Amino acid sequence: MRCVITGLSLAWLCLGAAIPASTEDDARSIVTVELTDPSGPCWVHCSLPTGSITVRAGEAGKVIVEAVSRPESPPSERAEPGGALKRIPVTFSELTVEELENVVQVDTHSFYRPVDVSITVPVLTSLRLRSRDSGDFLIEGVNGEIDLENRGGAITLQGVSGTVVAYTLQGDIVAEIVEATPKKPMSFASLNGDLDITLPSAVQATVRIKSSRGEVYSDFAIEDAEVRQIEEEPARDSEGVFRAHVERVFSGKINGGGPEFQFHAYHGTIYIRRGQ
Repeated sequence: MRCVITGLSLAWLCLGAAIPASTEDDARSIVTVELTDPSGPCWVHCSLPTGSITVRAGEAGKVIVEAVSRPESPPSERAEPGGALKRIPVTFSELTVEELENVVQVDTHSFYRPVDVSITVPVLTSLRLRSRDSGDFLIEGVNGEIDLENRGGAITLQGVSGTVVAYTLQGDIVAEIVEATPKKPMSFASLNGDLDITLPSAVQATVRIKSSRGEVYSDFAIEDAEVRQIEEEPARDSEGVFRAHVERVFSGKINGGGPEFQFHAYHGTIYIRRGQ
């Protein structure tokens, strides 16, 4: 199943008439996808050149994708010989949605104007989301494997279950995980932001923590805590340059230990909270 919607709004121009401003509805595109197997789990992949992504749990058996182009600045005038030219407010957004065997691929094609995407999915949905610039991620109520990379904004997860791998270049990561998949690792990393992660009270994990310029706080008792030295095998590259790397990280166990949970905040503070 393949659905393609292209939304284009061009304000009309009439001699002597005012140019109307674009509205949000002019820039909105919506696609509803009926899944191949309505009773089965779903996978959603979305990669944006620029923009925000919001994913919320909704009705089983379908995925609803909505894309909205960011509003432009008000129309302006430009002086030219023979008169003033008025800028026509043009809103353009393009959305492509493909589905095959419950795998949904969402793409926009706007590299210069941010397009914000909202996706409603079944609760049992795994996500792979990417954005390069100008947007935040918000994930609510989803249960699955959640893989997030946001290079231009914050990441927020509310009431999610399963496993999480989250990385942001510029922004905080705030996550409330209500149930963790047993024996599955997780990872949270921010280059310029804080980590504020709430885990289930009974979760079993071995934590690996690194904070270059921040503090670390935890509601959990960290058992067998130690500072470990991790070394890469020294080697010479193809140009003959010798390289050795050594780093020291904090590690310990929560509730007896389990899969490795990594927390890396290079320029921020780490909070590990005990949930319900």
